[in-house]
Amino acid sequence: MVVGGEAEGAFVWEHGSLDSGPRVGGARRTLARTGPVVFQSVTVEAAAEPESRNPPPTAIAYVQSESVAAAAGRVRSCARARMGRFDDRTILVIGASAGIGAALGQRLAAEGACVYLAARRVERLKEIVSAIETAGGRAHAHACDLADADSTAALFRTLERDGVVLDAIVNTAAVLWVEPFVDQVEDRWNRMLATNLGGAMRVTQHALRAMLPRDAGHILHLTSTAAGLPIPMLAVYSATKAGLSHFLAALRGEYGRSRVRFTELRIGNTGGTEAGGAAEAGITAEAGAQLMRWTGLPEMLAVEDVVEAALFILASPPHVRLDLLVVRERAEIPT
Repeated sequence: MVVGGEAEGAFVWEHGSLDSGPRVGGARRTLARTGPVVFQSVTVEAAAEPESRNPPPTAIAYVQSESVAAAAGRVRSCARARMGRFDDRTILVIGASAGIGAALGQRLAAEGACVYLAARRVERLKEIVSAIETAGGRAHAHACDLADADSTAALFRTLERDGVVLDAIVNTAAVLWVEPFVDQVEDRWNRMLATNLGGAMRVTQHALRAMLPRDAGHILHLTSTAAGLPIPMLAVYSATKAGLSHFLAALRGEYGRSRVRFTELRIGNTGGTEAGGAAEAGITAEAGAQLMRWTGLPEMLAVEDVVEAALFILASPPHVRLDLLVVRERAEIPT
């Protein structure tokens, strides 16, 4: 959710492109967007390497064991002509039935990735997969509810059975309700805790169990600027996002010498999404008025803004540890 004004030292991305900085492997990365967006709190550092290991290659792709999977006869081929920066990458996007997740899955496929799309609403996923395949991309749909341990475990069992080797996972799933905590029924905040925090932890553990033995992988979670600046009427939601942020920081300490990376993409108010449970219940006039007093009346990010930031993160080379990227709308209160 929301927040804040333009801080000193922030990168302003307005009617043009933001150059990502030093050249990596002879190429300079840029982010393109028409409209005002602010990038803040970008933490980038070289990942620590064990002394015994040779320097990692600068190539973006990790090893994708297509030949092993094909030999086992357990996975549909992802072989295709090269066409984009994510060729030879296999990426799981969770929460992909609408909004940011759906748009990200389609962009990744358009740029060459073989995408596995997971969400509760599998029929909507199938429509997205059909559109991707019609455009010449590669995609697969899987039902998954992050709040359900059995459902999440079943997703990863299926991927393992089919010989799928994930280079990255992206979790965009979240729910929220904008309302006073004193009136919030326990079922709602339990759902936020189960999906936004417990579900995110669960999918991270499953991914780690597959990535650590290979010493390769990238785990990207979308959080919220509410993780850094708790917002009235979003008390539990803010707590779940702050908890996820600290969880990822702790994992960087546990596994900082591995080549598995953990990135938090912290986003502000974004239009074109379903806003989780808020779409079901709506926002009362009282809650809306108090929220606006706290956040001002900000310009909204577009889904495409967030997708561009996620692509920038996923395209970073494996030796770069990109811990946190904050992408927010212009507003009067700093995050």
